[in-house]
This record gives sequence, structure tokens and C-alpha cells, in this order.
Amino acid sequence: AQKQRTTSTSTDVQAPSITPSRPLGIPRHPNTHELFAKLIAICVPSADSTVTYSAWSPVAEQAINAIQVLADNPDELFEDIIKRLHQQTFTTSALISSEQLAKLLFIAGHVALKTLVHIDLLQRHLTAVAKQRVIAQSAASSSSKSKKGSTKKEEVDRNDTGDAGPMEDTVGEALQSAAESDLLRTGTNLLSTYTKLIVAVCSNTGGHFNAPNLRAAAVLALCKYLIVGGPDFCNDHISLLITVLEMA
Repeated sequence: AQKQRTTSTSTDVQAPSITPSRPLGIPRHPNTHELFAKLIAICVPSADSTVTYSAWSPVAEQAINAIQVLADNPDELFEDIIKRLHQQTFTTSALISSEQLAKLLFIAGHVALKTLVHIDLLQRHLTAVAKQRVIAQSAASSSSKSKKGSTKKEEVDRNDTGDAGPMEDTVGEALQSAAESDLLRTGTNLLSTYTKLIVAVCSNTGGHFNAPNLRAAAVLALCKYLIVGGPDFCNDHISLLITVLEMA
């Protein structure tokens, strides 16, 4: 779907519009809104911050949730957050902090899940738009044939069930394919970059990843990746999750 930009400021008043992509009629805001700078700061604390993973993770999770609901293009903000955390984790010092790595994997997993949610909301929104278009076309056609009153209802019903279905199927299949195949396809996006790292931490071959918070973050990220990933991804990694749970 084509991304839309807006130049509205934080003082603009938007009338709530309840749609599948706005479940509570909450308006979305441009990515430049000051709210998102604060939410990003929560997800990416400064390098010298002393906040622990345990204290940070539930707050960061809610910050990601808020971005997904409120931002015009949450995927762009998610990408910014992940890149900032990546830079902090791998370029601040020669020794990688287990706490910092845990934060990166936690965010990667939750962003993957919320990206899937965003695609699902978009799918429902486009489906609703398609149905509304069919209803409007049916009403216009019926009004232009007012002398054929006995056939009006049949015509509307036929259009509702006959035209909306194919469009709904086409939209649904395209978005589901993107959700199940493209989100974790190696080499095509940022989220796939962390698949091998998540698997390595969960496997812990050689005992290099023993920090409890790091392992917890990696297992949680793996669970969310399994939800997002397609059948091939699940077949490749579900046994690892079962092994980790058995050994817990």
C-alpha cells in the first residue's frame, strides 16, 4: 500500500473515525509528532542508562504497542528503533553487554509481532473499503433502475456476495503472503537479520549465552518469530523451542 504523508501539526483536531485500522476511533499522527520521539527514547535508553532489562522490557513493550496504534507509518519508526539499538549493542564497546543484547532481541521479537498485527489491521481496513464500494455501486445501480423494483434486492445481494468476495480474497492473499513469507525472509528485511542470532542464543551451543535475561529475551523473540514466520520457518525452528522448554 502506498504510504501517505501528512503535514498536520499536533494542534490539528481530527474527528475520530472508527475503522478496522482505528479500532477505538483513535486518529493516527505523522511520524514527526513529538510523542513518538518520547516513545523511541523509552525503547532506546541512552548508552549510559542504568535501567535494567527487567524494569525496561514491560515499558518498552507498551511503547511499541502505542507506536503501532498511533503512528501513520509505524514500520518506519520500528526500523529506526531497531537500528539505534543495534548500533548501541555492537559499536559502543568491544565487549557486548548481555543486557543490551537482550533489549535488542526483545524489541526485534515484539516489532515482528506488531508488524503482523498492523498488516492484519490493514487487511481488514481494505476489505471494509472494498465492501463499501460494492454497496455504493449497488445502490447507484438500483436507483437508476427504479422501475424494476422487484429485482433491486436480488441485484444488491448478488453484487454483495459476488463482487466483494474476489476483491476480499485478492487483498487477503497478498497481505497474508507478505506477513507469512516476507517478514522473516532472509536478506529481504531488517527483522530477518536477527533470526540466526536469536537461534544461537536459544541453542546456547558452547555455553556462551548463559545470562538469564538474555536467554529469556531470546526465547520470547523466538516464540514471536514463530507466530510471524511462515510454515517453513516454523518447521525449521519449532523443535528448538520445544527443546528449550523441556530443559527449562
